[in-house]
Amino acid sequence: MNDDEDDKPTVVIDFNELKSQLNEEEELTEQEDIDNLFSDDFLGVEPLEAETTNKEEVSNQSIYLFDYQSDYFKKALPMYLNNQNMHMIESVDDLNKALTNDPKAIILFFYNKAPKAVNMLTLQIKSKFKKAKAVIIAKNLSAEKAQLHSNSKYGAHSYLNDPFTLSELYQTINFLEK
Repeated sequence: MNDDEDDKPTVVIDFNELKSQLNEEEELTEQEDIDNLFSDDFLGVEPLEAETTNKEEVSNQSIYLFDYQSDYFKKALPMYLNNQNMHMIESVDDLNKALTNDPKAIILFFYNKAPKAVNMLTLQIKSKFKKAKAVIIAKNLSAEKAQLHSNSKYGAHSYLNDPFTLSELYQTINFLEK
């Protein structure tokens, strides 16, 4: 057994626990307060314009776009197809595999489509995959809303307000790599 295998976490995200937590949210008003921070509308998603990027902006880190019950990333970030470090995943099983094989991964979540699932997943990632980083992307996200969510037990490592530029995305990723 080599050192790389020893470094891999053995704990995976528990889908049954996730479903249970989604169904038994302990304080409904707290969850409603968090849900109300963000708009639930993401119609009319505009793809990011491909910008010219310096080599410094392009990350070597694996970035996983978690399109759970959504096609947000397919519409907003079509350039992921051309980036060997960006990977689309659509299921919790695929997320488990990604985090198990790449425990330092950066996971991007679109909050508005499945806020309770994103909350539970960020909570589990922070507790089970300490080196992984979660980024929440949401519409109508102000600095105050991001700070309130960040201070909750569901808080992510970073936030982006949609719409954002490709440059802002890479700045966020570069910040998380440090």
